[in-house]
Amino acid sequence: MVTCEFPVDKWNRLQRELVWIRRAVIEKKHQRLTYQPQGRIAAWRLIKGRARFRLSSGDRRLKAGDWIFPGMGTGERSFSDGTEFISVRFRMQWPGDEQLFDHRQPIIVRPAAAAGLDQAAFALAEFVQGSLSPDGFHLGRASVDVGRYLTLQTHVDDWLRAYVESITRLGHTPRQAPRVDDRIQEAVRLMESQLQAGAVMTENTVARSVGLSLSQFKRLFGRDLKKTPKAWLDDFRYELACDRLSETGQTIKQIGYGLGFRSPSHFSAWFTRRRGGPPGRAAHGNADRA
Repeated sequence: MVTCEFPVDKWNRLQRELVWIRRAVIEKKHQRLTYQPQGRIAAWRLIKGRARFRLSSGDRRLKAGDWIFPGMGTGERSFSDGTEFISVRFRMQWPGDEQLFDHRQPIIVRPAAAAGLDQAAFALAEFVQGSLSPDGFHLGRASVDVGRYLTLQTHVDDWLRAYVESITRLGHTPRQAPRVDDRIQEAVRLMESQLQAGAVMTENTVARSVGLSLSQFKRLFGRDLKKTPKAWLDDFRYELACDRLSETGQTIKQIGYGLGFRSPSHFSAWFTRRRGGPPGRAAHGNADRA
């Protein structure tokens, strides 16, 4: 197993989030759909049936017991009739959106090496769908007491630990945390929390909030995250839009207003430019929901 040790204060920068986990039987309408990763890590475990991922980064076939992390390639995925699966979407990345592991190529974990992943994923899916969300989505809006919240975090940590152990066992090395100024890290956290609450902060406001001039803020942001603040915010906004469109509890209008757009038409035009198709198509035929 490949190991990599960093100081604890560096590991504290690692961003971890469960977007959803879902155990289900494939629906007819979702047997063949496009695959677009949308900036999160995706994983599927076949409980029964077969699957094929035809991606720009490679063509992979799966059978029952296999895990696949399709990675950042786009393409098409297809499942045999009646396939049962677990689908997981999560985030484990450094500030600046750099994943902990290189996922440019698909990664497959065969049954002989998948015991840890299986144990953690089945337990996590059972808890989430049994206690928080029957379909595995809407985790951010689920009402829980502190005990169930801490239980959820324990299950999520178990899943992430199994993921790291499985990927490193295959010879993949964790990427080192990039150098990011503490004030830029604070700015990212601030922009994330505000946008998740439906507020879009101006660059001037963010810069002042972290004690920087606008010119200093833009310079340090570009140096450390290789993007402008506007480009970073636009990318994060798109990821949130895709995540929320994949859920069933919000209308397109609600999602648009919830992401700070002044009108549904403004949101629709922006999303169409980013995705190449309207938000309604993503909401009703999203490949990532299966």
